Amino acid sequence: MGQQISFDRKTVGPGNAVVLAVSGEIDLLTSDEFDAQLKSVLTPPNETVVLDLSGVRFLSSAGLSVLLASAEAAKATDIAFRLVTTERVILRPLEITGLNSAFTVFGSVDEALASAN
Repeated sequence: MGQQISFDRKTVGPGNAVVLAVSGEIDLLTSDEFDAQLKSVLTPPNETVVLDLSGVRFLSSAGLSVLLASAEAAKATDIAFRLVTTERVILRPLEITGLNSAFTVFGSVDEALASAN
């Protein structure tokens, strides 16, 4: 029985915003695929990337590493990178590691997209 992760990618409205929704578990077995998906959207002409983690049930240190590298890549290319989650499985590891200050976190995709305008 392998770990499962799935992605749903949508381009939204004007301003080249992309929403990448992730479901499943982000751990050592799925972090490479997670990283590849993020790299594919964190490129121009995308101006805003909203990463919806509402469907994530587990986030390991490997997943945190990918998130941090993605935030740094977005900053280097002037892409607004926003996280969407209200889930403790995401928020708690960010708080414990002090990485919560590296991200802009929203409660919904709509809120994250509205902040881009």
